[in-house]
Amino acid sequence: MSVSTSPKVTVGPGVPEFLRKHDAEGALPTICEIIRECFPQAVAIETLLEEDYDEPGWWQVVVVITLPASVSTDVCHEQHKRYHELRSERIPHAQNSLFVTIRKYQPE
Repeated sequence: MSVSTSPKVTVGPGVPEFLRKHDAEGALPTICEIIRECFPQAVAIETLLEEDYDEPGWWQVVVVITLPASVSTDVCHEQHKRYHELRSERIPHAQNSLFVTIRKYQPE
């Protein structure tokens, strides 16, 4: 029997204010819910507010999903695909563009 725990969510400085300014406060909990659904092996979720390097003045919430290094590439690809499908369904387009998601892998 395996025990599943929800990954810890860390919200970086400025993220709540940025989301409030863009009337997107409800999007972050929904994104975290989708991450938990699509990446059950995630060990952490971190959010950071960063300016886009290619578009000065454009700010986004970067959502970093930390996964165990043992997750296979094929599994991760399928999970990532499903994650974006669900995000498109559950988050309005205008709010969706405020977020970018990256994955990082934690050694076991």
